[in-house]
Amino acid sequence: MLENLATDTFTYKFGLTELNFTLCLKKDVDTLGNVVSDKYVVRSLRVEDSVSRSSDAYEVQYIFAKRNDERLYNVLKYRDKRYDISSLPQNILNKLDISLFNEDK
Repeated sequence: MLENLATDTFTYKFGLTELNFTLCLKKDVDTLGNVVSDKYVVRSLRVEDSVSRSSDAYEVQYIFAKRNDERLYNVLKYRDKRYDISSLPQNILNKLDISLFNEDK
């Protein structure tokens, strides 16, 4: 995960990369620039060295998912087996369904 990814025309708050390509994320705004939601949406696809264009780069330890009408994340999409789910910050743990703790074993 990349933070503050600068291109020639825009700086994206976040970018997601697997090193072959990068999805650049920007706040969800309307055509006038008004923020529509608290979500980030894909606004660009880059096939270049995006890591060097970012202020920070982080390894992803987990990817969780949930349906929009559900309160807690209840699907484990990706897990880096070097990490234990209980080591995540409490504010993240509070957003996870208890069933995910069993899946992490």
